[in-house]
Amino acid sequence: MVPRSAFRRYLASRDARRLARALAASLGVGDLLELEPWRSATEIAEIYRMAHVALVPSVPTERWTEQFGRVIVEAQASGAVVVGYATGAIPEVGGDAALLVAAGGVSALADTVTRLADDSASYAECRARGLALSASRTWARVATHQSDLY
Repeated sequence: MVPRSAFRRYLASRDARRLARALAASLGVGDLLELEPWRSATEIAEIYRMAHVALVPSVPTERWTEQFGRVIVEAQASGAVVVGYATGAIPEVGGDAALLVAAGGVSALADTVTRLADDSASYAECRARGLALSASRTWARVATHQSDLY
């Protein structure tokens, strides 16, 4: 189980905040959960820089699968280690810097975060890989790749 001290701040839409509060309360950690409304790009960058881990538990539906996942690039560029589900484009975008588990594997996700919190060397390695990977993910490079399609 993830230590109570691991719960911190999450950005979420109004509906997601309502669901997250209910889930946190059912898990006995409702008093530790800090939920924030959407923020400006500058504010989000500051929050990322304070984060150690960015959770990306994206579950595909019948009509939708995670695409590029800009959140992954932003988190890695800010030094947060991405932990999430291996769905859609998340494995490709997160690369070997992301720690991924099968979709829906809530316990595996929690175990991964716990292991990361307990192993500072592994955390530092994943963080360094994420920062290095993010250096190659600039808007100029995206534009070049997009124009190459034509």
